[in-house]
Amino acid sequence: MDVDAYIDSNFQDAISHEYRAFCDTADWLTIICRKAIRYIINQTDASVVKEQYPKFADIDPKIIDFSLRVAKERENKDIGGDVISKVKRYSKLLDEIINYYKEIARAFPHIPVNDISIAD
Repeated sequence: MDVDAYIDSNFQDAISHEYRAFCDTADWLTIICRKAIRYIINQTDASVVKEQYPKFADIDPKIIDFSLRVAKERENKDIGGDVISKVKRYSKLLDEIINYYKEIARAFPHIPVNDISIAD
């Protein structure tokens, strides 16, 4: 038995497993953030959103586009290649949606989002 080949094979399997786990966790996080953003906005009258968070008009299309970009990342998650660059690209998406969520949550601190379920 070629020990080096065995080690390499197991190492590649471990990297693949960790990569898929990262993608699954990232998918979950993006769903929660997008759901929380929509919940906050839907609980608020449009005129109040405009007044308290005027940037939302610019961010809303980006959030919709964000969903499409996440879907594209998901399509490619089981395809080989440079896993590190894929993780970095997906991490940038995560940073983007988390920042949108933080901004919106700060603009509407009176709306609690801790009871949101992803099943809803």
